Formats: sequence, C-alpha cells, structure tokens
Amino acid sequence: MREIKFRAWDKRNKRMVVVLAIAFDTNYLHYALDNSWGVKYGKSYWSDISNFELMQYTGFKDKNGKEIYEGDILRSPANEFFEVFWSGNGWVLNGTPIDDKILEHFEVTGNIYENPELLGGLK
Repeated sequence: MREIKFRAWDKRNKRMVVVLAIAFDTNYLHYALDNSWGVKYGKSYWSDISNFELMQYTGFKDKNGKEIYEGDILRSPANEFFEVFWSGNGWVLNGTPIDDKILEHFEVTGNIYENPELLGGLK
C-alpha cells in the first residue's frame, strides 16, 4: 500500500511545513514546522488552506533515500536539474515517467519554492 502524505509551502511566511491533517470540510490545514518536534512538544497549528501550496509525496526516494515530493528539484548525473510533477498519468521528471530504477541515479537538491534558481527561475 502506498503511503499518502503531504508537505506544504507556507505562502505568507515563506517556509516549508509538515502537513499533519487536512480538514477539507472547513478548508483548514493542520501543520507543524517539524513533524517530530511538533508531535513531541504539541507545537502544531491550524490555518486556512488557501495560505499554502500542497505537495504530495510521490512514494519514491532518491539515490540517497530522501523522500521525493511534488515540486522537488532533482539533479541528474549530468548535473542537470528537473522538476518532479504529476502529469495526469503518473509522476514525471522532464516528461519521463519515474520509477525506482531511474531515480537511483538522481538526487533531491531543492524544490521549486525555496530553490527556483536551479531551474532558471528568480528567487
């Protein structure tokens, strides 16, 4: 069974947060700045979901075992950078469907919100 989880970009505070729950009936997001810290010390928050950009976990890990989320930027062995996104038919990297075999050569180097310059965008 595939693990379903999310992280989110806090548009107001310009930071990545760990999603603990999503209440779609009220359009609120329950989050922590760090999952282990938030759960351990009870420091978590609720906020309107419109303040965030949600990113789903793909179910894949990079060559170092780091979880890959939608919006992550991966570096190829040729030192090229590609964004991971959902195409409607599956998770893709540069238009190519991804799988464990392809990803054993790539590593997460950032994401589109914190590191847009990796894809030629402005910060």
